[in-house]
Amino acid sequence: MSSVGFQPETIDGGRLSEEAAERLHALKNRPDPPTINGVPMTFPPYQYRPYPRAIYHATDPTSPRLVKDEAEERNFLSRGWADSPATAEKAAATDYDKRIAIPAAERAYVDRNMSAAAKAEVAAHEAATDEHVVDVPAPKRRGRPAKVSDPAA
Repeated sequence: MSSVGFQPETIDGGRLSEEAAERLHALKNRPDPPTINGVPMTFPPYQYRPYPRAIYHATDPTSPRLVKDEAEERNFLSRGWADSPATAEKAAATDYDKRIAIPAAERAYVDRNMSAAAKAEVAAHEAATDEHVVDVPAPKRRGRPAKVSDPAA
């Protein structure tokens, strides 16, 4: 942006638009191109290459793995790797949901036939943990242990 009140002029005395003034300012003040032994460096035009390509796994999305060709990429994609870290994390969450869905449905089926005391015990166990509860451990038996006859006697 130009300073307040300053209007750049052309050689013949006319006024420049703000866009033109900004463009000329950027051209005048840009850094010199890099050189090697005084000769400006030139770079070839960008050319897209599909491989090597980075793929990611949900266990460590910050450490990508490079694949060299399409066959290797298909191999890793079939084993839980993904094209981006976000896709890998989403796939891991979906996989976790699938793994707990069947045990949760089985427990819901069993819970419908439980007594009120058993349902209270399950609710107490669920309140004690942040994890998904599939099985509730059996309560400890109280009272005297049963007598065991000694077969050697």
